[in-house]
Amino acid sequence: MVSVPLAEEMRSSAVFRVQIIAEIHRADCHQHTKFFLVQQQNYANDLLKARGHLFLNEVYDLIGARRTKAGAQVGWIYDPEHDHLGGDGFVDFGMFDIDKPKARDFVNGYEKVIILDFNVDGVILDHI
Repeated sequence: MVSVPLAEEMRSSAVFRVQIIAEIHRADCHQHTKFFLVQQQNYANDLLKARGHLFLNEVYDLIGARRTKAGAQVGWIYDPEHDHLGGDGFVDFGMFDIDKPKARDFVNGYEKVIILDFNVDGVILDHI
């Protein structure tokens, strides 16, 4: 599993990245920002299924954010025949989590910025 220092770095990085997205895609055009994030999440899932693994830094690249040390170690593993890793098997940015009021507000257009909460499987270096 991800150690505390890596998790903290990922959390602070996710906040930074969303602010970049808002600037790149104009915070006044909420629908464009949401559409961009959904499309990048879909593309990340396509990459994961095609390669069998995906690093968090690769997702950061997709959304126009700077890479981190943690992002070079953690990510997702996709292996439909061996579910021994306990991961989700898909990339989720956490935008549609109904248990998070701010995420709901972003999806419904009440918030222009969202804190992305990536569902990484943990450190994947030994699994690729």
